[in-house]
Amino acid sequence: MFGMLSSAKTLANAPMPMLPHFIFCIIATLVFGAQYIRKRSNYYIYLIIAVDLTLITQFFEQDMVIIAAFVGEVILLIMAAVSAITTKRALAAEQAKAEKEAAMAEGAQARAELTGKSSDDSDEFDEYAVTDGDDDDSDDDDDF
Repeated sequence: MFGMLSSAKTLANAPMPMLPHFIFCIIATLVFGAQYIRKRSNYYIYLIIAVDLTLITQFFEQDMVIIAAFVGEVILLIMAAVSAITTKRALAAEQAKAEKEAAMAEGAQARAELTGKSSDDSDEFDEYAVTDGDDDDSDDDDDF
C-alpha cells in the first residue's frame, strides 16, 4: 500500500506529496480520536473530518472539487471553534458552580463549629430565617 502511495503522482493543488500527507492524516486522526474518546468534545470530530478532507486534493484536481473541499473545511473549522468555545464556557460554569457549592459547605461547617452545633442540625439557621410575619404554616395568601 505504501508503495502505491509513494509512487502516486502529486497533483498541483495537493499541499504535500501523497505519502507524507497520508501519514499526517492518519496521525492527526489518531490523536484527535484519542482526545475525543478522552474528553468527549465534539470539536475533535470536526477537526478529524477537516484534516481528512484535505486528502481530496490528492485525488481530484478539478477546481469545483477543490473549492468545495475548501468551503467544507472552513465550515468545519468554524464549527470546531464554536464548539470549543461553548464547551470551554460550559466547563468553566460547571467548575464555578462546584467551587461555590464547596465554599458554601465549608462556610456552613465553619458556622456550625462557631455556634457549637453540628452541621446536621436542621434548625441551624432558623434564627436567621426571613418570615412574612404570619406564624401559621398555611399556604394561603392574602388577596387584596
